[in-house]
Amino acid sequence: MPLLDILGIDRLDQGFTIRVCFLDQETTSDYTWAIAHLQKLLKPRIWPAVIATDYDKALIQAINSHFLVSRTKTVLCY
Repeated sequence: MPLLDILGIDRLDQGFTIRVCFLDQETTSDYTWAIAHLQKLLKPRIWPAVIATDYDKALIQAINSHFLVSRTKTVLCY
């Protein structure tokens, strides 16, 4: 069962866990469900500045469908 761990970094460069989700599969619809719940945690019109992810096309599609590309940069981790 895939685990999606969503982390944040505060102004003091300290990492913290925002949400942890177990997914049925690594599909776009599963990631979309998780990202939609993440978006509900954020205040209206507040966007993450950067989202770092691996090269999972389904996850990137889910991120791009919920966060504006012009406001949130997506960077790839190796």
